[in-house]
This record gives sequence, C-alpha cells and structure tokens, in this order.
Amino acid sequence: MSITQPSAIEAIRAFRKSDALVARYVATAPNPYAPEGKPSNIDIYEDDKDLEYWLSGPKLIQIGPRAGIRVGSDYEGGQSLDVAELRSLADGIIAGQIDDWATRKASLIPYEDNRRGQVYFFRREIMESVGENDLPPFVQVGLYTDGTLACFTNTLP
Repeated sequence: MSITQPSAIEAIRAFRKSDALVARYVATAPNPYAPEGKPSNIDIYEDDKDLEYWLSGPKLIQIGPRAGIRVGSDYEGGQSLDVAELRSLADGIIAGQIDDWATRKASLIPYEDNRRGQVYFFRREIMESVGENDLPPFVQVGLYTDGTLACFTNTLP
C-alpha cells in the first residue's frame, strides 16, 4: 500500500530528525521481506546523502546506502564509541520507530555482530517457524563506530 509522497517524505524526515532533508521518490518494487505467498510492494526514496529508504505503506522498513554506493572499508569516522554505547544508540533508534519497544524487545531474540570492527549490527528477531525461503521478522540497526547510522531495517509485524 503506497502512501502519498509528502507523507512518505515526512516519515523519512521524522526518522532522520531533519525537516530540511531532501528526499525524492525513486520507484515502487516488490517487498523482499514479504512472506512467501503474500507479495507486497515497497516505495523507494533516496536522499541527498546517498541513503535509500524503503516504505511499506506508512511504515519505514529499511534505510541503507543507495544501491551502488560503497561503504565499509573506506569509512573513517570520528571518535569511536564502545559497544555498550552503540547498543544504547541502536535501542533508542528502534524505540523511536516501535511504540511498545520497551515491553516488546524482551520477547525477541538478540543478535550482535560487526563488520571488521567498522559497522556494528544490533538485531532482534521473532522466533517463529517460517518458510524455507523466508527470514523471521526482525528489526536491525547498523552503526559506524562513531554512532553514525549505517542502516536500519524493520520487518516486524
């Protein structure tokens, strides 16, 4: 279900906490997180910082580098935060998107990982049986070591 472009841009600006953020509609595409047998679409937007946003109706489900943008080994951030500080930042980002996060997170399985010590991923997923080609519903935040957002995904129902 698509939402109007002004509403989508408003949702993106609210997430990024920037009323001046420039975002534009790019395309509508199949939702890669849709359960098998329940296809749906996402609206894709990109901003002036080379980030791409996926929206399923009014819900922002993913933020990350625009396709073709190289990230990772070339990143040279500022002051590095420790893992506990990054975890707290990730939790705050998720809490800003999921109203009942404080109570809901305890029922989700946590996973943490990092990409060569440059991008740290904080993920929680539902433990449920899914189809062979499906991923369990999850929420994930990727942060560079200085706390800058690298990516965000929310496929929780």
